[in-house]
Amino acid sequence: MQEPIDGPGADRDASVLWAMLPSFASMRQLEKLERSRPPRFALPNLASVTSHAPDIGCDDTHWFATMETPRLLIRQEGFAPDFIWFGLYFASSRFREALALGSNAIEYRAVDMKAGSAETAVEADYRAFRAVQRADPVDMAAMYGQEPDRGADGEPTLEWEMSVEGPHAPPRRTVWKRGFKAPEPLFADAKGRLLATEDLAARVMAAGLRDIAFQNLTSGKSVERLAFRKGLAAVGRGQADD
Repeated sequence: MQEPIDGPGADRDASVLWAMLPSFASMRQLEKLERSRPPRFALPNLASVTSHAPDIGCDDTHWFATMETPRLLIRQEGFAPDFIWFGLYFASSRFREALALGSNAIEYRAVDMKAGSAETAVEADYRAFRAVQRADPVDMAAMYGQEPDRGADGEPTLEWEMSVEGPHAPPRRTVWKRGFKAPEPLFADAKGRLLATEDLAARVMAAGLRDIAFQNLTSGKSVERLAFRKGLAAVGRGQADD
């Protein structure tokens, strides 16, 4: 069950953070198109593009700059979601315009869409992208009542994770570090999630893009159901026929 809520920080506090992800509706539609025969959605060279990708949370600067140009195929006329995740993040020109971020925050790469994509998708003018900045805003000690035991890599040890996150541990809402300041309006956290500030989320949602969701991770309701920032009604070119 999904519940759109404003949640803590809805007063537009600059310290509020949201997980930014594609809408479930667009992801479900992409999955249906991928499973059709012949596929109407594909990234034909995904394996070679991501073959040297670093692990989640590791520095991906060199890999992104030198990776093979992704080939994106969307054969469904009338369908071109503004935000796609399929091993890589892709943003339409409308999404990039709404983000309005500089090179200190986001980096783009060209995408090859010449292999039979529908005109709607070609006109979306997709680019692959990555968040440049990384930061860890999660207050683990506040969440679990104790500071994690950390290994040489700085990550919580397996023993500590099992002691607090085992199969019988109750779910916990995320707690941000007090006074945390985002390095940029969009950045990646230690788990590789894209996190957006309140100002960025408000700007993107005001643009009326229907294919971007901002998940609330700090609400008490988030341990029971998926909770999202409220926004404008879904409209636009993310709609598709089966």
